[in-house]
Amino acid sequence: MSSLSPSSSSYDVFLNFRREDTGDNFTSHLHHALRRNKINSFIYDDLNKGHEIMASLFEAIEGSTISIIIFSKNYASSESCLDELVKIIECKKVNGQTVIPIFYHVRPSDVRCQTGSFEDAFINHKQHSKRAKEKLERWRGALKEASDLCGWDSSMIRPESKLVEEIVGDILNKLNAASPSSNFRGRIQTNSSIDQQMDSTVSIGRGRSIRRRGGTLSPVKFLKKEKYVNVSIISSFC
Repeated sequence: MSSLSPSSSSYDVFLNFRREDTGDNFTSHLHHALRRNKINSFIYDDLNKGHEIMASLFEAIEGSTISIIIFSKNYASSESCLDELVKIIECKKVNGQTVIPIFYHVRPSDVRCQTGSFEDAFINHKQHSKRAKEKLERWRGALKEASDLCGWDSSMIRPESKLVEEIVGDILNKLNAASPSSNFRGRIQTNSSIDQQMDSTVSIGRGRSIRRRGGTLSPVKFLKKEKYVNVSIISSFC
Protein backbone atom coordinates (compact mmCIF):
# COMPACT_ATOMS: atom_id res chain seq x y z
CA MET A 1 0.00 0.00 0.00
CA SER A 2 1.40 3.33 -0.99
CA SER A 3 1.78 6.18 1.47
CA LEU A 4 -1.13 8.59 1.50
CA SER A 5 -0.44 12.30 1.78
CA PRO A 6 -3.05 14.89 2.78
CA SER A 7 -2.93 16.45 -0.67
CA SER A 8 -3.92 13.13 -2.29
CA SER A 9 -6.71 12.35 0.16
CA SER A 10 -10.24 11.93 -1.12
CA TYR A 11 -11.73 12.91 2.25
CA ASP A 12 -10.66 15.01 5.18
CA VAL A 13 -12.43 12.77 7.72
CA PHE A 14 -13.84 9.24 7.81
CA LEU A 15 -16.51 8.55 10.44
CA ASN A 16 -16.56 5.04 11.91
CA PHE A 17 -19.66 4.48 14.07
CA ARG A 18 -22.50 2.12 15.00
CA ARG A 19 -25.49 3.38 13.06
CA GLU A 20 -28.10 2.04 15.49
CA ASP A 21 -26.40 3.78 18.43
CA THR A 22 -25.44 7.22 17.12
CA GLY A 23 -26.45 7.47 13.46
CA ASP A 24 -29.53 9.55 14.16
CA ASN A 25 -28.11 11.66 16.97
CA PHE A 26 -24.50 12.38 17.89
CA THR A 27 -22.86 11.21 14.67
CA SER A 28 -25.36 13.05 12.48
CA HIS A 29 -24.79 16.24 14.48
CA LEU A 30 -21.01 15.87 14.21
CA HIS A 31 -21.19 15.10 10.49
CA HIS A 32 -23.35 18.17 9.89
CA ALA A 33 -20.96 20.38 11.89
CA LEU A 34 -17.98 19.10 9.91
CA ARG A 35 -19.73 19.75 6.60
CA ARG A 36 -20.84 23.18 7.81
CA ASN A 37 -17.17 24.01 8.31
CA LYS A 38 -16.40 22.75 4.79
CA ILE A 39 -14.62 19.64 6.10
CA ASN A 40 -15.10 16.87 3.56
CA SER A 41 -16.24 14.02 5.82
CA PHE A 42 -17.25 10.56 4.67
CA ILE A 43 -20.23 8.80 6.21
CA TYR A 44 -21.81 5.48 5.28
CA ASP A 45 -24.76 7.24 3.61
CA ASP A 46 -22.36 8.67 1.01
CA LEU A 47 -22.06 5.27 -0.67
CA ASN A 48 -23.80 4.94 -4.01
CA LYS A 49 -26.32 2.15 -4.35
CA GLY A 50 -24.88 -0.93 -6.04
CA HIS A 51 -21.35 -0.43 -4.71
CA GLU A 52 -19.70 -3.28 -2.82
CA ILE A 53 -20.03 -1.96 0.71
CA MET A 54 -16.88 -3.12 2.53
CA ALA A 55 -14.58 -2.53 -0.44
CA SER A 56 -15.96 0.99 -0.80
CA LEU A 57 -15.63 1.66 2.93
CA PHE A 58 -12.03 0.46 2.96
CA GLU A 59 -11.27 2.67 -0.04
CA ALA A 60 -12.79 5.64 1.79
CA ILE A 61 -10.71 4.89 4.89
CA GLU A 62 -7.53 4.72 2.82
CA GLY A 63 -8.46 7.99 1.15
CA SER A 64 -9.00 9.94 4.38
CA THR A 65 -6.59 12.19 6.26
CA ILE A 66 -8.26 11.59 9.64
CA SER A 67 -10.43 8.76 10.94
CA ILE A 68 -12.81 9.39 13.84
CA ILE A 69 -13.94 6.31 15.76
CA ILE A 70 -17.15 6.78 17.74
CA PHE A 71 -17.22 4.07 20.38
CA SER A 72 -20.74 3.49 21.73
CA LYS A 73 -22.54 0.87 23.80
CA ASN A 74 -23.22 -1.58 20.97
CA TYR A 75 -20.23 -0.69 18.78
CA ALA A 76 -18.45 -4.01 19.29
CA SER A 77 -21.54 -6.02 18.35
CA SER A 78 -21.08 -4.87 14.75
CA GLU A 79 -18.61 -6.96 12.76
CA SER A 80 -18.45 -4.30 10.05
CA CYS A 81 -17.52 -1.61 12.63
CA LEU A 82 -14.72 -3.83 13.91
CA ASP A 83 -13.50 -4.64 10.40
CA GLU A 84 -13.40 -0.92 9.62
CA LEU A 85 -11.51 -0.34 12.86
CA VAL A 86 -8.84 -2.89 11.92
CA LYS A 87 -8.44 -1.13 8.56
CA ILE A 88 -8.18 2.26 10.27
CA ILE A 89 -5.43 1.05 12.59
CA GLU A 90 -3.65 -0.44 9.59
CA CYS A 91 -3.77 2.93 7.81
CA LYS A 92 -2.46 4.60 10.95
CA LYS A 93 0.55 2.29 10.98
CA VAL A 94 1.24 2.23 7.24
CA ASN A 95 0.22 5.73 6.13
CA GLY A 96 0.48 7.71 9.36
CA GLN A 97 -3.24 8.45 9.31
CA THR A 98 -4.48 10.49 12.27
CA VAL A 99 -6.95 8.50 14.37
CA ILE A 100 -9.20 10.08 17.00
CA PRO A 101 -11.43 7.99 19.30
CA ILE A 102 -14.60 9.37 20.83
CA PHE A 103 -15.96 7.48 23.84
CA TYR A 104 -19.67 8.17 23.56
CA HIS A 105 -21.41 7.09 26.78
CA VAL A 106 -18.86 4.30 27.25
CA ARG A 107 -15.75 4.13 29.41
CA PRO A 108 -12.38 3.98 27.66
CA SER A 109 -11.43 1.10 29.97
CA ASP A 110 -14.39 -0.95 28.66
CA VAL A 111 -13.11 -0.49 25.12
CA ARG A 112 -9.50 -1.17 26.04
CA CYS A 113 -10.14 -4.28 28.15
CA GLN A 114 -13.35 -5.43 26.44
CA THR A 115 -15.43 -5.27 29.59
CA GLY A 116 -19.07 -4.23 30.04
CA SER A 117 -21.04 -4.19 26.79
CA PHE A 118 -17.83 -4.85 24.85
CA GLU A 119 -17.31 -8.09 26.76
CA ASP A 120 -20.90 -9.11 26.04
CA ALA A 121 -20.35 -8.46 22.33
CA PHE A 122 -17.26 -10.67 22.18
CA ILE A 123 -19.02 -13.47 24.05
CA ASN A 124 -21.68 -13.32 21.36
CA HIS A 125 -19.08 -13.27 18.59
CA LYS A 126 -17.45 -16.39 20.01
CA GLN A 127 -20.75 -18.24 20.25
CA HIS A 128 -22.36 -17.26 16.97
CA SER A 129 -19.66 -15.98 14.64
CA LYS A 130 -17.91 -18.17 12.11
CA ARG A 131 -14.91 -15.90 12.31
CA ALA A 132 -11.57 -17.52 13.04
CA LYS A 133 -9.88 -16.96 16.38
CA GLU A 134 -7.25 -14.83 14.63
CA LYS A 135 -10.00 -12.48 13.44
CA LEU A 136 -11.29 -12.01 16.98
CA GLU A 137 -7.76 -11.28 18.19
CA ARG A 138 -7.29 -8.66 15.47
CA TRP A 139 -10.48 -6.98 16.63
CA ARG A 140 -9.32 -7.04 20.25
CA GLY A 141 -5.91 -5.66 19.31
CA ALA A 142 -7.44 -2.84 17.27
CA LEU A 143 -9.79 -1.90 20.13
CA LYS A 144 -6.91 -1.75 22.58
CA GLU A 145 -4.70 0.28 20.26
CA ALA A 146 -7.47 2.75 19.43
CA SER A 147 -8.46 3.21 23.08
CA ASP A 148 -4.86 4.00 23.99
CA LEU A 149 -4.93 7.04 21.68
CA CYS A 150 -5.83 10.52 22.87
CA GLY A 151 -9.50 11.13 22.33
CA TRP A 152 -12.72 12.56 23.69
CA ASP A 153 -14.90 11.31 26.57
CA SER A 154 -18.50 12.46 26.15
CA SER A 155 -19.12 12.33 29.89
CA MET A 156 -16.62 15.14 30.49
CA ILE A 157 -18.01 17.83 28.19
CA ARG A 158 -21.62 18.98 28.43
CA PRO A 159 -23.83 19.88 26.68
CA GLU A 160 -23.33 17.67 23.64
CA SER A 161 -23.27 20.69 21.35
CA LYS A 162 -20.15 21.89 23.18
CA LEU A 163 -18.50 18.50 22.64
CA VAL A 164 -19.24 18.65 18.92
CA GLU A 165 -17.92 22.21 18.75
CA GLU A 166 -14.63 21.31 20.40
CA ILE A 167 -14.15 18.21 18.26
CA VAL A 168 -14.66 20.24 15.10
CA GLY A 169 -12.15 22.81 16.33
CA ASP A 170 -9.65 20.03 17.02
CA ILE A 171 -10.17 18.56 13.54
CA LEU A 172 -9.68 21.97 11.91
CA ASN A 173 -6.40 22.42 13.79
CA LYS A 174 -5.15 18.98 12.76
CA LEU A 175 -6.10 19.47 9.11
CA ASN A 176 -4.47 22.89 9.10
CA ALA A 177 -1.27 21.36 10.49
CA ALA A 178 -1.36 18.52 7.95
CA SER A 179 -1.98 20.83 5.00
CA PRO A 180 -1.22 24.51 5.84
CA SER A 181 -2.00 25.67 2.32
CA SER A 182 -5.63 24.62 2.76
CA ASN A 183 -6.15 27.27 5.47
CA PHE A 184 -8.65 25.17 7.42
CA ARG A 185 -8.27 27.48 10.40
CA GLY A 186 -9.95 30.26 8.44
CA ARG A 187 -13.05 28.14 7.91
CA ILE A 188 -14.09 27.63 11.50
CA GLN A 189 -17.65 28.72 12.28
CA THR A 190 -17.78 27.72 15.95
CA ASN A 191 -16.77 29.49 19.17
CA SER A 192 -14.27 26.84 20.22
CA SER A 193 -11.78 27.97 22.83
CA ILE A 194 -9.25 25.25 22.09
CA ASP A 195 -6.53 27.67 21.03
CA GLN A 196 -7.31 30.58 23.35
CA GLN A 197 -4.82 29.63 26.04
CA MET A 198 -1.24 28.66 25.27
CA ASP A 199 -0.27 28.44 28.93
CA SER A 200 -2.95 26.76 30.99
CA THR A 201 -3.64 24.25 33.69
CA VAL A 202 -5.38 21.16 32.33
CA SER A 203 -7.58 18.92 34.49
CA ILE A 204 -7.03 15.22 33.94
CA GLY A 205 -9.56 13.86 36.41
CA ARG A 206 -9.29 12.42 39.90
CA GLY A 207 -8.60 15.90 41.24
CA ARG A 208 -5.26 16.11 39.43
CA SER A 209 -3.99 18.58 36.88
CA ILE A 210 -0.90 19.28 34.80
CA ARG A 211 0.32 22.52 33.25
CA ARG A 212 0.64 22.96 29.51
CA ARG A 213 3.15 25.52 28.27
CA GLY A 214 3.07 26.64 24.66
CA GLY A 215 1.25 23.50 23.51
CA THR A 216 4.11 21.18 24.50
CA LEU A 217 2.11 18.89 26.77
CA SER A 218 2.53 15.22 25.96
CA PRO A 219 -0.29 13.46 27.83
CA VAL A 220 0.35 10.05 26.27
CA LYS A 221 3.26 9.41 28.60
CA PHE A 222 1.14 10.38 31.58
CA LEU A 223 -1.75 8.19 30.53
CA LYS A 224 0.43 5.11 30.85
CA LYS A 225 0.69 5.75 34.59
CA GLU A 226 -3.05 5.60 35.14
CA LYS A 227 -5.39 2.69 34.50
CA TYR A 228 -8.13 5.12 33.56
CA VAL A 229 -7.84 8.83 32.92
CA ASN A 230 -10.50 11.16 31.56
CA VAL A 231 -9.12 11.92 28.11
CA SER A 232 -11.60 14.45 26.78
CA ILE A 233 -10.00 17.67 28.02
CA ILE A 234 -6.42 16.84 27.08
CA SER A 235 -7.16 15.31 23.68
CA SER A 236 -6.85 18.52 21.70
CA PHE A 237 -3.29 19.00 22.93
CA CYS A 238 -1.94 15.69 21.61
